Amino acid sequence: MEFKDYYIRKKSDIQIAKDDIMDNIMKQQGMYDMYHLGMISIIETIVNGVDKMICIALLTNLAESSDTSETIKKLSKDLIEKYSKEPKFEL
Repeated sequence: MEFKDYYIRKKSDIQIAKDDIMDNIMKQQGMYDMYHLGMISIIETIVNGVDKMICIALLTNLAESSDTSETIKKLSKDLIEKYSKEPKFEL
């Protein structure tokens, strides 16, 4: 047995199946949407205190993510459009 095989073990088929089932449950229960909504609210909170380009990049990441629901993608795209149009005032 190699050193890396001793410390880094591959998941068994049963563990992979459990992970898939839990992932499906999380998607069905909307847990990922709740997480993404929290992310969006954080972005909205800091958008005026932090560089808007960083916030737009975070929203773009949400809008293009494969595990994001269509509702979250639409909300992210709407916010990207909103923040892109607003003028940025610097002190």
